[in-house]
Amino acid sequence: MATNLHDRAVTQRTKYGDLADAIRQQLGDVRARRDLQHPDPDSVAPSDWPSRLGSVQHLRVARQALAANDTAIAQARAGLGAVDTPAEAGAGGSALADLLVIRGGLVVSERYAAERVATDEALIASLGALLGRADAAAADATAHVGWAQVQQDAVDRLKAALTAPPLDTIVADAAAVEGGADLTAADTKLDALLPTALRTRAEARIVEARAVETDAERQLDKAESTYSDRGEVSHKIDTEVAAATTAFTDAVAKLEAYVSRSPGRLASARDAFIAVAAHPALTAAQSAALDATHRADAVDAATKESDLATATAAVAAAQAAVDDALLTALDADPDADPEADANVVAARAALADAGLQTPLTNARDAYDTATRDALDRWEVEVPPSVWDALAAFATAKDAATELADGGARNVLVTAVDQSCDDLAAALDVRDSRRRGDLVVARLLAERTAVERAAAATATARNAAYLRGDGPSGRTPAEL
Repeated sequence: MATNLHDRAVTQRTKYGDLADAIRQQLGDVRARRDLQHPDPDSVAPSDWPSRLGSVQHLRVARQALAANDTAIAQARAGLGAVDTPAEAGAGGSALADLLVIRGGLVVSERYAAERVATDEALIASLGALLGRADAAAADATAHVGWAQVQQDAVDRLKAALTAPPLDTIVADAAAVEGGADLTAADTKLDALLPTALRTRAEARIVEARAVETDAERQLDKAESTYSDRGEVSHKIDTEVAAATTAFTDAVAKLEAYVSRSPGRLASARDAFIAVAAHPALTAAQSAALDATHRADAVDAATKESDLATATAAVAAAQAAVDDALLTALDADPDADPEADANVVAARAALADAGLQTPLTNARDAYDTATRDALDRWEVEVPPSVWDALAAFATAKDAATELADGGARNVLVTAVDQSCDDLAAALDVRDSRRRGDLVVARLLAERTAVERAAAATATARNAAYLRGDGPSGRTPAEL
């Protein structure tokens, strides 16, 4: 029996209406959680701010609390003379240390609130635009093959720059810096300024902090790739043209950034190593306060914090596998229940496995208040200039290592060539899988919001992880 086209059209209209209603409902929910107002926020404990305050109110309250804490710290310092760390303040240092530890928690709470606001605002904008697409259920394709040809002069210019000074020798120059005396001197000075356990944990947290943004970018890339792949299945639909345009633009932008920034980055790395190596020695009081032989509890706490970071990363990876399985399932059949998909079921089972969850539970239990306090009180004895020196060293070392990698540079050129070919091959066709695209685009909007929030707060996150503010610099969502 032939398909009743009218009945089919009604059925499809209902499905698109349901999808639009779901997006509309989600948009309303995001607005509600952003605008939620507690009538008496002063009565809410800081630990409950994320659950009982809307994101905007949470950010306002956290900033007010942080400002009050900064005022109290300034008043405490005013009565103690010119000191950097609590140990130098003598008898009055304990009160200053308490305020500094509290400040660490407030800094993390403020960042968490900023991430909530950034995520909500990005989602509201993205879902609002997506709702218009869902209601219209149509998209026009635009051909960019001619545009790609226009960009060729820019690509040729960038490639030519790679063969001329200073970029023709920058890989070798960076390798010389990476293995040079300036980096060694800076590394030696940091060993003299920081106990091994404290430096090791701080450098590990730098990597952990960067991983937050990297993971968000990976999940965004996964969603973008899935969204683009739908274009190939539908015979190079218009979303593939848009994706190819974006890929080409991004590839050219990355090569442009390499050409314009690499010489300055290498010079800055050299300067940073020299500056770190010239850092003044610690005072007697600072050295005594940082002496690891008198901080056995803090050294143990650093190990327990590292265990927690490892367990947290393992669970986060399993959760990402669940998210990716859901995305794949919805991409394959937007009308089916993704929780019934075998890969989703397997991924959820892996996430719930005791072998994964038990170490996290044990690590959380071991990293208790007393343990964290021991490490916090050791960390606040590190002069701010030493933290700055360690951060500058890590950044400079990464830059030298990156610029010394000739293979990575070749990848940039290859990416421009390949993306140019892909864009030239794209065709204009009608979107025949628009409802599925809308479902994936909805997930893409969510991941984009998370990634943008992670990128927007990267500086604050890196600083908090480096210093170990609050619970190892992490927000509730990261623990």
